Formats: sequence, C-alpha cells, structure tokens
Amino acid sequence: MPAGSKPKAITVAPEVPATADRSAVADMLFYPLLPAESERSLVAGVRRVQTNATNRGTSVGLGVSNRGPNVGLAVEDALRAQIGDAIKSVDRTAVLATGGLDSAVVAALVKDVTGVPPVLIAIRAGLSSPEEIRLQEILAHNLEAPLVTLDHLPRFHLDSLFRLNDGSDFPAGGVFSHVWDAAAEAAADRGIEIVFTGDGGNEVFSPGMASAFDLFRLGRWGQALAVAGRSRDSENTGMLRGLGHAVRNTTLPRSASEGSHYRRWIGDYADDEAAAHRRRRHQVRGLRRAGLTYREIDAHLWLERFELAAARDSTSRVPFRAPIAEIAAPVVAALATEAPFDSNPVRTGCQDKHALRLLGRKYLPLAITEARKIGVADQNSTLLAGADLDEVIARIKPGADWLGLKLDQDFARPTSLPTTEAYGWGRLLTFSVWALNAIA
Repeated sequence: MPAGSKPKAITVAPEVPATADRSAVADMLFYPLLPAESERSLVAGVRRVQTNATNRGTSVGLGVSNRGPNVGLAVEDALRAQIGDAIKSVDRTAVLATGGLDSAVVAALVKDVTGVPPVLIAIRAGLSSPEEIRLQEILAHNLEAPLVTLDHLPRFHLDSLFRLNDGSDFPAGGVFSHVWDAAAEAAADRGIEIVFTGDGGNEVFSPGMASAFDLFRLGRWGQALAVAGRSRDSENTGMLRGLGHAVRNTTLPRSASEGSHYRRWIGDYADDEAAAHRRRRHQVRGLRRAGLTYREIDAHLWLERFELAAARDSTSRVPFRAPIAEIAAPVVAALATEAPFDSNPVRTGCQDKHALRLLGRKYLPLAITEARKIGVADQNSTLLAGADLDEVIARIKPGADWLGLKLDQDFARPTSLPTTEAYGWGRLLTFSVWALNAIA
C-alpha cells in the first residue's frame, strides 16, 4: 500500500437504512479522487477512522539534492530497493508490458536486480495499437525476455468488479478488471509468482499543470509555459489558456468526464458541481498551508486512491506490484521544484517524463526511451464486445438507484457513445457495483 492514510472498513447498523452521502459522492464524481474531507465515507452518517498505513514494500527515501543526475541515480536506487523487497522469496517474475516507457523501465530493472529476464505479458486482442505492439516486441528482444500475448479476451462480466468491491470502502476496479484477471490467470498458468506494472509513471514523472503552476509561482515562466504546452487537453487548447485555468482556480485540473451523457447520468449531482469544486479548492489550500507544492499535492491526492484503480487480480492468485507508485512520495518531493536538468523544458525530442527517460537510457534502446506511445482511443468497444449489456444494467440498477444515478438507455449502449464518454461510463459502472455491496 502506498504511504498515506488507509481507512478502516465502514459499517452501518442493520436497523438503519443506509443512504448515500451526497457531498462525498459528488466529490468523487467530479474528480477521480477520494472525498475532499478525509474522514468522509460515501455513506451518510458514517465517518472513516484513519489509521497510519505504511508502504507495501521497503521504506525508501532519496536523501539527495534535486539537482543534476543525482536525482536519476536516487530514483534508480529507490526502484531497485522496492523491486528487491518484492522478490525476496520469489523465483519467477513477470511485467505487464504495455509498450510504454514506465513498464519498460520496470522490466529492465527487474532483469537487472534478479539477473533473469522477467516474462513480459502484453494484452493485445485489439487493446494494443500497432505502435504499442512494435514497442513491446523491441522490449522483449532487448531484454531477451519471453513475451506472452493475450490475443483473445474473456467476455466482459461483472464478477471481477464484485470481488474487488466486496468490503471496499470506495468504488474499486473498472471496465478493465476482468482483463487484469485474465492476465493474472496467464501468469499463474506459467508459474509466475509476482506481476510488476508501470502504474504511477504518469503521476510521478509527468504531473502536468500541477508542475506548471509550481514553476509559474517560482517565476520560471518559460518552463511553466513549456510544461503547460505539453499538458494541453488537446491541440486546440492554448498554453496560456491551460496555465490560466490552473492559476485562476488554484487547484488541480478537472479529470472526471464532463460529457453531456455523463452529466445526465449523474442526475441531481450535476447541480453539485460548483460546491464540489469549492471543497476541492479548500482541500488543496489546506495542503498548501501545510507546505506542499502543487506537484506534491497532486501526488498526495492520487496516492490516497491509487490502489482502487491499479491493475490487480481480483481472485488473489498472483500479487501485482507497482514499484513506481510505491516510491512516489519521496520522488515527488525531490522533483517538486522541477530542477532544470530534470524538467527538460526546452530541449528538442521527447519532453515528458525526462527524469524517467534518463534512467531508461541506461538499460534500454533509444527506440523505446525516445518514443511517444500512442494507444487505442476506443477501447470500450473492444472490451464490451459480445457482452449482454442489458443484463449488466439490470444487475447494477439497484446500486445506481441507491446512489441517485440516472442510467438511461444510452448507458446500456456504451459502444455507440463518443469515445470521450468511455471514462465516465466506466466510473459509473464501478460506483453502481460498489453501491450494491454497500447496501447488501
């Protein structure tokens, strides 16, 4: 578990009908984060009791200045320590290889730490783009690693989501959960004892507007504009507009779906948008008063709910570990001021995740470290192919009703929706499954 606070399980007296906490639910509907008040649960009248949680692996710290190549060396040492801790009694390892830089660096370090190439598991079946497939094969060739590809996916079902949400304080998993289970099954069939992922790479090494705002406040306008330019929502969004949004709101950019269908599905919660944003700004300002930079705040809030969305096996056959996420707190603290050497704001070539690319260049070819991975835009159509969605909707409807969601006929036909609605659709599916467990 990443460092931070972990709540105890919530309980409701059986004689008291449970109702949803509207404010807390709205917080999570408009931001993919936990409620803005740390003691809030999604059940009205039930407060969460905080306990001190520790990192799932070994305790790591950087202990170096965030200047020059020392940061890269410290990140490498921290990752190696985390991997070493995870494999103390393990002989066979695997890495979920997406074709991206994050999982490639993890795979290279797993090989270097163990002396044996990990098995690479690549999920294809229409979920990997031609560019991602090419990068997966380059990685396997470079590491001399076995490459296992999942070329056929199981039909979409809710069983994985129900298992993940059984006893969970908050909605866990998503539309990919049955795919992670398929990857875990492939690993277990080959005697794999642990599966590593590259989860956390984006949040730790590519913080986007949070970093741009920090740079702006430090007077590094050129660097701030460069980061804002790389963090635009689309090619049609200007750098100044993106940075201006961050400055005006003094908060993190919105990350939840704001499509017209999504706003209809969330029903009366749509009226709570402004209040949810006020609560989030208040939360961020409190963390600022505690001395955190915006980059650190972004990572802090993400870490609180990281394991809810991270790849994992709902049947507990094979443990999944994300070493980048597990070292996030000390890495972000070291990089919080965005030293010029690490932020690489002006140089030509690949810009994002420069600190991680510096590490990757020690072990991987430039064909991987300098590539910009482009994935498949419409994954929902592939994931949901052949599924009986009418049955799915009927099964989750009591949970959706309890939450106050308004799932209409469009929700029952997600593959006909714009791809921009896919993320919101998956979130509401997970919320509805969680609610069924919450009221059971």
